Formats: sequence, structure tokens, C-alpha cells
Amino acid sequence: MLRTDMPKLTFNKKTDWDQAVENSGLVTADTGVVLSSSAAPLALADDFNDGVRASEWLTHLDQVVDFSYFPSPTQAQVNSLNINQLGTNKLAQTFTPDANKTVVAAAMILQARGFLLATDTVTLELRNTDGSGLPGSTLLASVTKPVSDWFGEAFGSGPMWVTFQFGAPVTLTSGVKYALVLVPSWTPSTSNWAEITGDGRELYTGGDALRFDNAQNAWFPAVFGLKDFYFRFYKTVPRSKPTEAGGFLTFDYLATSGSPDHVHTVRNVAQGGFEFETRFRRRLLAPNFNTGMFSFALLQGVREVVDGAAREAKVLHEFVMTITQNGIMNWDARIKNQAGQDVFQGTASWPVVVNQGMIAPDGQIFTLKVTKSGNGVVYLLYHSDNPANVLLQTQVSPAVRMLAGDIFLEIGGPVGTNGAFGSAIDVDYVKLNAPPVEVPTGFLRMRHSFGVKTKLDSLELRRLLPAIGDKVEIQLRSAAGAAALDAASFGPVITTTPGSFDPGNPQAEFEKALLNLPSAEFWESKITLTRASPSPNLEEYSLSFTPETVEAVTIEEAEPLTIRRHIKSIENWNSFIEKSSSVAIVAAVGGGGMATLSPVFQDLFDDFVIDPVWDVCGRSATVFESFDLLRMAIANTDSEAMLVKHAAIPTAFHITTRWRVENSGSLPANDDFAMNVVTVFNSPASPVPNDLRFGGIAPGSHHTVIVRWARKANGSKRFSFIALRSDSQFVSWNGTAWVTGGAVENVIPAGKEETQWSFELAVASGNLTIKARDDQGTIRFDTSGQPLAIKIADLQPWLVLGDSNLDMPVGGNYLYDSVETDIPVTGTTSGFIRFREGLGARGRLGKLKISPTLVSAGQISIKARSADSLDALIAAPFQSTGQFAPDPAGNEAELAVAPAAFFEIELGLFSSSPGPEIFLFTWEIEAVLEDNPLVLSLDVVDTNSAIVSAINTTPAEDQTTVPYVKDGDSSTQWISTNSQESFGIGWTITLGFRRAGAPVEEIIDTIILRNTNFGRVDVELSKIGFNSRKMVWSGELLASDVILRFDPYQSSNIIIYITGSRTPNEKKTLGEVYAGRLLAVLPNFDEYEPKRELVESGSLRTLGGKLITFRGRDKYTSRWRVSQVARENKDLIEQVFKENPLVTFWPEPKYRPRDLFDVGWSVETIPFAYSDVVKTAGYTLEAEMKE
Repeated sequence: MLRTDMPKLTFNKKTDWDQAVENSGLVTADTGVVLSSSAAPLALADDFNDGVRASEWLTHLDQVVDFSYFPSPTQAQVNSLNINQLGTNKLAQTFTPDANKTVVAAAMILQARGFLLATDTVTLELRNTDGSGLPGSTLLASVTKPVSDWFGEAFGSGPMWVTFQFGAPVTLTSGVKYALVLVPSWTPSTSNWAEITGDGRELYTGGDALRFDNAQNAWFPAVFGLKDFYFRFYKTVPRSKPTEAGGFLTFDYLATSGSPDHVHTVRNVAQGGFEFETRFRRRLLAPNFNTGMFSFALLQGVREVVDGAAREAKVLHEFVMTITQNGIMNWDARIKNQAGQDVFQGTASWPVVVNQGMIAPDGQIFTLKVTKSGNGVVYLLYHSDNPANVLLQTQVSPAVRMLAGDIFLEIGGPVGTNGAFGSAIDVDYVKLNAPPVEVPTGFLRMRHSFGVKTKLDSLELRRLLPAIGDKVEIQLRSAAGAAALDAASFGPVITTTPGSFDPGNPQAEFEKALLNLPSAEFWESKITLTRASPSPNLEEYSLSFTPETVEAVTIEEAEPLTIRRHIKSIENWNSFIEKSSSVAIVAAVGGGGMATLSPVFQDLFDDFVIDPVWDVCGRSATVFESFDLLRMAIANTDSEAMLVKHAAIPTAFHITTRWRVENSGSLPANDDFAMNVVTVFNSPASPVPNDLRFGGIAPGSHHTVIVRWARKANGSKRFSFIALRSDSQFVSWNGTAWVTGGAVENVIPAGKEETQWSFELAVASGNLTIKARDDQGTIRFDTSGQPLAIKIADLQPWLVLGDSNLDMPVGGNYLYDSVETDIPVTGTTSGFIRFREGLGARGRLGKLKISPTLVSAGQISIKARSADSLDALIAAPFQSTGQFAPDPAGNEAELAVAPAAFFEIELGLFSSSPGPEIFLFTWEIEAVLEDNPLVLSLDVVDTNSAIVSAINTTPAEDQTTVPYVKDGDSSTQWISTNSQESFGIGWTITLGFRRAGAPVEEIIDTIILRNTNFGRVDVELSKIGFNSRKMVWSGELLASDVILRFDPYQSSNIIIYITGSRTPNEKKTLGEVYAGRLLAVLPNFDEYEPKRELVESGSLRTLGGKLITFRGRDKYTSRWRVSQVARENKDLIEQVFKENPLVTFWPEPKYRPRDLFDVGWSVETIPFAYSDVVKTAGYTLEAEMKE
């Protein structure tokens, strides 16, 4: 039966275009597909000799007051907004600019009064005026702000300047009168109003304060003698730094401590590659200053000045210098590889030829050259204009990632919170690849695998052709299988006609064609772009098709399946997977929980400056902090690399140190090397290097506890755990007991030699225990079965990281991720709390938000990472916002992490007392279901389930519609009796699992809600009798269909708490609840053939009118095939089939959008002969499934 609704395949986003099986010479983006550009040789971009900073060097724009009415002194009066009795349903201020202006925001003085809700809003409208000087009908700008966002500069004890940021700049004409109009959202009332502040004197001649009376439908002067409301208008201006003079572009950082000057610039010119060369010098501006940073970076994307995550998302490669007051300069080069991960020079994957810091005299000249080799880069840094004075020379890096958009240069501080201090950087010149050379033609090949015989009915494309001769051409080929498709030839160029099949589209931008080609299971489009100049832009390509063997199904555009997870209650906060001991979860004022810092010592090494609580010892070694790690690079076997904590630690404590070694495979062969990782040192005075020389074994040593790493001559890596027993005898842990006779070396498990380790040292009542965990959190070494009485109480204990020795591991890099203790301190501290999210399906991380308390102080950071397995997740690098001070109104961030099955989200807290207090932490997750269906068992909720709805106010909920959530039809909904939302009002839906009429418990880890308008919800599970309750999910639903995943829990009841709808104050609705287990995700669908066998027996369960499950004879069969399945996944799928005779797919494969269907399985593994060529290809599984 032929379909008549002609579903479409549409390509109009970067993720769509990137599905191409081949891309030759084209660049893809959400804005479309254009011809790419090839690289050009280096050329002088700017020598800074004309004394004027060229306009192509962009800086941040600062927002400043352009003009205002705010006399000094003020004579403040107010009008109350939206009180009928006063006729103040709207308030307005007219004004007349005295010059042509371009403004970006306006502000007025507001105060909420009475019982206004946080969600009530005021809209500020910028309008023209009519002939009478009253607000007119032309709306120039409109900004709406809820009461919860009324924060700004205070005016007295209550009112404040509230800024309304326009969506786009607005141009105002000199001498023309305009009006600012305030429009409230709430119903007029004498108990809910807002006050707007102005002046009772007739000082402003450019306009008047006005009020609008709804009853009289007219404007009048403001009441109570108020003549004009105070107002401000804002404009943007570029920053003055950097400055150009004397042949240099100068970046001067005058601050010596605290917050650094944020000075950086980007060149607003596209360049044809990612090479560059520059000559620069460093000058001191102050005798004493904090350590800071300066960088040169190549970015790609929209050419703009950005910070934080937005900047990080554009980085291709970067050179960062660390500048100290004693003149020492260190550097790090890094690239973003093709997976978007950081790779640093000096690591195993990017070796160096030379790398040495230096003491740079004032005015020292440096030259930096970055050249392209293959798809990687080579860095060369030398000083004094002499190429023989090499400071850094790398081998070829891994391939640098390429992004959509232009390549451009950035110079200056890499992040807003960590620029240089007390120094100036003078840039003499920059050489860059010349603007890109445009290639004349390119193509994409897009493959369309329908799996059933399908006829293409028509095609349509939207394109921009800027010049005569620009062309976008389509060719097609088809076959019965993938191999035959590869062998087939493309047909002739399809003849198109101007226009779109949709009369609502702009016809001049489209071309279309009706097709008359034989049906086939596999199709391929070849889309060729040819330029005259500039490039044509293909914005959209669509194919209408008819599968010949599929019953007609209405295809609807499916909204993204998006949820916003909330961390708000104490139970939510305690669902963390890892937390620093310095982070405390406490009750928040007004209810719920919050994360804050407890006064214990913690260092996350998240800055680029080593905290002053440490004494730093470095000889023939570089000890520095950068990119979230403390780094010790050893240059000589006889060397010192240590951090010693200023303040002594108490005699009872816990210490956790996270550490890993990097590049240990490059150590010289046939020699033994060793280095202390962490040491507790017992001495009246802070240790000096020679105290550490002999590792605690020699007589007279002051060591009490040592964790040591060693590389033996045979290449093996080992740990030793050493302690000074209470009888002054040194002992060592042999894996089962403490023994004398020298340090026992315990072999590090295979595969864990260069992964992160956590060493947990604890001393209580004079007894020591040590635990060493690998990167998976597995305890590999544990002395807690034999607590050891140690000698620690008679002298003063100190904490030492690193070592001083004669057999230090030259060429190695030793990285500390954090140190945390329960040692009470005052002053600066820090910590983190980390959460894990796993949808089962791949997901996309959206916006992250935090809300602090009003007394919150200090700074925070937000990090995230993603991967498709837990092992890969643990190894993945974090993307970070960097540190920032939380806004009392809340902050929002987005991090460039790839879609994946698992996410980790981390909140970092940094402060001196009292520290940040975060009472709400949220993030959005969108399920990316793609074409890899989820296999679930979702039969826990059925027609036998007990169900009831309730509300905690009167009248009670009507129970008539509540059974609809278990009837199998998502179009029939439970609809609440009540709709009005307010603080403390909530609805509940409670489902009880029943078998044969009796309560039962089932293990569930997945709930699907369909056809719902719920906004804010909490989901709680409980056992029989509503015992052992556990809150498993809290957050917001941002789509009508959502999938909620959580840790498996054996439960008998689901309690869904609803406190709002996506559109406030609607009746709450829910079409269907499914609950059960996620069993598997099916990969690599390459064949799917559905068939109908409808008969008139059994009872049916449908979703949206489509047959989904059955209670009786078979109704539906299909065959499908997955290929290149890894052995472990193949075994998992087979086990799923054996243990679950009835399972659920979601979504249904291929083009059917988001339907559930239950199937019974028979499965076989299709055997094929292994050979060296194909043995890594994986297994092919073919299954027959019947409803």
C-alpha cells in the first residue's frame, strides 16, 4: 500500500550535513553548506608602526551610560503601577535625545510591593510618540523582566535601578520625542503593585511622567505631583586597551593582585590556515605582583571577542605563558585534537625536542613560530632574535581539530579571571596565513537507507546564489543493498525549476523537481556546489518519499526530548557521585538544601598560580600550576620538586591526594627512578630539601608517612607505603602486613600505570591507615585491616608534595589534581561536588544554571565532560567555565561537550570565609535517540496498577480521568481538576504495582512520560506500604515526551509530585506512564522490514491510534539486522532476548517518530568466516520480532 502523506527527509543543520558519507571541499554549519578555502602562506598581518590600533583588532565592548535624567540632589517621589483607583495601569516617561544616539539598554528605578509573585513581570516598551507627545503605536523595543530579576544598583534601602537590555541596538534621532512605557502583567490590585521613582521638580524639559487609565482609555499626567521618572540609557564602547605606539601593540596589566586587568583582542580577518609568527617582549611594571598569564591563540568560528566556555569551544591551538615577579617564565602549548580534547606539549602524544623555562630580563625579546605539518603543528620559541637560543621546540602534534567558520588570531589573557599582573607585553608584529584561497567546486554524498523499497517523489533545495555562475546541482543513484549502491553510477544532474512546493516559502530562494525514478531500498544524493564568486550557500535539502510496503502513518515533527535536572533538596544534593570533604551539604533557609564550603583545607589546583599556603622548592625541575593541575616536570636526576604546606597539620587528620604520572615511558632505560608522591613530615620546623633526600629510611630522617612511586630498570612501575612506627622503627606495607627490612615495592596493576590514583591517609588516635584507589575508584592497596601506631605526636607534622632526591625520574611529568583534608583552616579554601547523568540513549547537554543565596560570597566554576562508556567518561577531560563570582540573580552557562550516553557535571566552590552558598544547580539534557533504538522492559505499569491523583488544597482532585495514564493510549489524558499554581501548592499521581490484585515490588530504572504538559516535577519510589522512600529524580520537563533515568531501585509505588506546568496555571495533563528497565541500546541498524498481520482477536494497546502491543495472537512482525556489533554488545543483546520474552522499543527504528512497541523475539547470529581482514568487523545479528 503506497503512502499518500509523502514524509520528508530534510537536511538543514550541521549535524544533518555531517552525516555525509563523503565531503569534498565543503564546510558545513547550521547556516548551510559553502565551499571551503585552502591555506595560504604566511604574510605580515600588522607591524603596529602607524601608532593607531587598526579597526580589525576587536576588543570587548563596555556598556556605559549615554544619557539620563537623574539630577543631584534628587527629590524622590513615587507612583504606584497598576492600581485602578489611581488610574496607573501603565506608567510612562517621554524624553527627547539631544543628539543622534544608538542605545542598547534602558533603566528605571523599580521596587516590588505588596504580594507580587517572583513570576510577575513588567515589560518596558520603547515607543514613538504621537502628535500630542503621548506614547504612540510604533514599538521600537520591548523587554520583559520578572520580579525575580529586579536586581541592580540600589537607590536608597529598597528601590533599585533595573536595567532592561534590548534584543538589538536601537537608533534614536536627535530632537525627536520618544516614550518609555512600563506595562505590568498582574491583575490590578491594591495589594499587589510596583513603585516607580521619579522627581517632583520640573527639571527635565525633554518630556513628562505619564499614567494610563484603563477605565478612561487615555493618558494623563502622573499622580502626586511627580513630574518626571528617573531614567538612564546605555551605549557600548570598545575598550581602550591594548594600545598601539612606538611600533608595538601593548598589553599592560597594571593590577598587581586581586582581579587582573582583562585585556585581550581578536583580529577580525579570516586567515587561510592556523600558522602564525610573532615577535614580542615582556616588561615589568611593578616590583611585586602575583603570577599571571598571557596567551596567543588561534580560534575558529564567528570572529568575535568571547570568554569562558564560548572561547574554549573555538580554540584550535594556544600558547600560554606564566609570568612571575622573579622573572621566571614558563609556557604551555596545547592543541584541541579532532575529538575536541586537550593535548599538551611534552605528553606522550606530543613529544618535545627542547622545553626549558628561563629567567627573562626586563625587555627580553622572544620570537614564536607555529608551522603546520600535515594536520598538526610544530611550535618553536627562541629569545634574543637568535634561533639558536631555543626555549621550546616540539615535534609534530596530533591532528588539530577543524571547526566551522573562519580561523582568526586572539592575543591576551586567556580567561577573564586570570590575566597577567604587573607586566606589559609588547607585540612587535604578527604574521598570519593570508586570507583563504577559495576552491571552485566541491560536493557532499548523502546516503538514505530506508530498509524497504522506497520511491522518491520530489526534491527541493533552498540556496543562495550570490553571483551569476554559482550553481547547486543534484545527482542521484540507487540500489537494493549498500554494496550495490557503492558500485552504481550517479544519474544525470536533476533538472530543477525555480520555486518551492510550499507556497509559504520565499519562492526566489528555492528550486524543486518532481522525480520519476524506480523504487529502491538504498539511495544516495550527490550535491555539487560550484562558485563564480563568492560561494553559493545550500541552506536546506529535502526529499519527499513513499515506502511501498508500509502502511500509511502520519509523520509529525517530534520536539526534542529535553529535561532539566534540579539539584535543590538535601536528598538531591546527596545524590553526588563524588564530593570534596571541604564541601558541606546543609539545610537552606526557607527549605531545601545547599552546597557550601566548610572550613577545611583544600586545593584543587584550578588556578594558574600556586596558592601562597605552599612553600615551593624547585631545582632542576619546574613546579607550576596550569589548566587545573599542579605540574612537576623533572629535568635532572639530582633535583628538587616540592610543595610544603606553610601551616603544620594536627596529629589526627584525613588527607586525600589525587595524582598521576605522565610520560613515564620516556624515562631513560636501565635505571631505577623514584619519587615521593605525598609525605607527612614530623619535625619542629618546615622541611628543607636535604631532609627528604633519603626517603625516610635513613637514620635521623623526619619522615613519618610516605607514599612513593618508582620506575624500575626493567620498566615496571611500583608503589611503596612507608611509615615510622611508634617504636621509631621504619616499616613498609607488603600488600598484607607492615614489615621491616626496607621499602617493599608493590607492582602497579597493568593498565593503571599512568591513570589517576587517589591516596587516602588517615590518622586517628595515633593509628595510621592508607588506601590507594585507581581511576575507577577501586581500592587496590588497603592497610585498614592493620591500623599502625605511628610516631607523630612528639613533633610537628607537615604536609609535603613531591620530593628531593638523587634518583629523581628525569623527563617525567607528575601531575596533582587536588589535595583535600579535614584539617580546620581559616581563609581561602575550595572544593567540588560532582554528579553523573546517564540516559541510556545518547544525550546532549544544554544550559547549566546556578542560584546562590543572597549572602553568598566567593567564586564558583562549572565543569562537564561526556563519553559513551563509564571508562571513557572517567578518562575524558572536563570542559570548564573557569572561575566566576555567582550573580545573586543566578548564572547560566553552556559547555561544549559532545553528545554522549554519560555525563559528569561538577560544581566547584572557591572562597575565603564564608564561601559561596548554592541552593539550586540545574542542567538540561536532551535525549538524542538517533536511529539506535532503546530496548526496554516497560510492563510494570499496566491496567492492573492501582492509581490515584490528589492535590494538597481544596477542592479535591476528580479521579475520573486518572485511569487514562495506564490505558496504553497517550492521546487520552489525566486532566487535573485544579490549575492555579502558587507557593506550596502541588499535585501528586501515585501508581501502585499490582499482580493478581496484590502489591508487588519490581526493580525499575526508567520512567517514560508521554503527552504531558508537566513543568516542575519530583519522582519518588517506595516499597510496599510506602516504606523506604527514595527521591530518584527532580527537575523540569521541557517536552511533551520525556525519558527519566536513575539508578535501579526495587519499588512498589511511583509517586509523581507536580508543582507546575510548562505554561503556568494550565490544568496539568498526562497521557501515559511507562516504567521498567533499560536493557540495551541497539547499534548500527542497517536493515529493517516491517510487515502487518492484523487479525480480530485479543485486546489491543495503542498509542495515538497506532497498534503498539497486544493481548492475544500476533499482530505485527518485522525483521531487522544490526551489523559490526562488538562481542560484549552481541552477548548483551542475546542475553536480553533470552531473559525478556517481551520487551519494548523506543523509538521505533528508521523514520517512524518516537513510537513504543512491544515485541516478542527470536534471534540468531548470522555466522561468517573470520579472516585477518574481517575479524575485527564484529558480529551481525538478525532477528524476527512479533507483536
